[in-house]
Amino acid sequence: MLKEKIENHIKRNIERKRLPAIREVHSKQVKDLLNAYLKEGKIKNEKLKNSLYKKYNLEEKTITDTMEKLKQLVIATAKKIERYEGRIKQYCGNVPSRRNQHCFPM
Repeated sequence: MLKEKIENHIKRNIERKRLPAIREVHSKQVKDLLNAYLKEGKIKNEKLKNSLYKKYNLEEKTITDTMEKLKQLVIATAKKIERYEGRIKQYCGNVPSRRNQHCFPM
């Protein structure tokens, strides 16, 4: 029984040691294929186009709707940054009162 467990353990470890080598070969083949397509200039443009169509649902929406949505996203991000900076400013202003609480009676 112990002998069988040891043999099974050895077999599993051999398979684990082989897997990284198999992955390396596979990833190298994929890289070579991608580089070949990139040199032709096909995959970069098509992949970018497809990802943009999928991300912004350009088949269903018009370009003006998409532009409006992106404009709103930029405005929302700017507001988030303003709020973050306000929190930092408030925190820095409150640090002295936290350090010397006996100087600032409530």
